[in-house]
Amino acid sequence: GNNLVTSGAVSYSAVDGRNCADFSGGDLQPTSTVDLSGDITLSFWARWNTSVPFGGNNYVQMFSWLSPATVDYLDFYLLNGKLRSQRRAAGGGFSNSLGTINVPAGSWHLLTTTIDAVTGTQKFFVDGVLDSTHTVSAAGFSAAGTATYGEASGRAYDGALDDIRIWDRVLSDAEVSALAPITPTWPGTFAIAQIGGDDYGFGFAERLDDVAIWTRQLTAAEVTQI
Repeated sequence: GNNLVTSGAVSYSAVDGRNCADFSGGDLQPTSTVDLSGDITLSFWARWNTSVPFGGNNYVQMFSWLSPATVDYLDFYLLNGKLRSQRRAAGGGFSNSLGTINVPAGSWHLLTTTIDAVTGTQKFFVDGVLDSTHTVSAAGFSAAGTATYGEASGRAYDGALDDIRIWDRVLSDAEVSALAPITPTWPGTFAIAQIGGDDYGFGFAERLDDVAIWTRQLTAAEVTQI
């Protein structure tokens, strides 16, 4: 009952030994309906291959969110190898943020942004380390919209994504740092699920879940009902 609904098709395969969503730059990108009306934390693992040249810059487009009702939007991607986001919130104007840490191609990196809808503070993190802090429009998004994975601003993504998570609160620096060491070391099973009751996740389930220990031996019938 807590699963996100996605549409679209993408290849799911092993990259560097871990199962992930593998985009060729031309695949149909999966989407889901997500409410980003308040505070936001967006985090995912990315391994990009090639960038898209446009207007003298190089783009690696990984995530976008759009509300057709209000034309609010959020793009999160790499510009010339550094994190960048573009954001428009109804009544709050347009905001542009650019990071400072270079994110190289060909290896996995955890990319995270947090946005405080009240103070207008946005932070970028690379591999759990604070990259930069920005001041953006303090207005929150006013309606639910569609998140698209593996695309932004109409440009497709060439690379792989895994363990995409969206929280409806601002994670602390320490909480973001704690996400970085959680690097899967074995193939997992792809899953799209809600995390923690109010958080959303889209990625491969490569962690333990629903662990239970009984102080008695279960019957065969009881085991089949778990």
